[in-house]
Amino acid sequence: MAMSEQKRSALTRIQQAQSRAADEHDAWRLALQSHGVFIQSCLNAGMNYNSASRQFAEINRDHQERYSKALEEMFEAEKAYRETP
Repeated sequence: MAMSEQKRSALTRIQQAQSRAADEHDAWRLALQSHGVFIQSCLNAGMNYNSASRQFAEINRDHQERYSKALEEMFEAEKAYRETP
């Protein structure tokens, strides 16, 4: 049984969304791993610990939001695939 063009397109969308979610997860993981280095770099640049910590929290929040959005897009793509004839 051949896959329809719509179904193939929906599958491609899933694959792209999965790739983006994986990329966002990796970026967030790397940011989390750099916490100590980031804080130390900020301290070396003259920033106090609280300011450095707040700045890192903002970076972390941004990565979390980007990853969550990528997951939402992936789930939407999967739903669209299931609903495609």
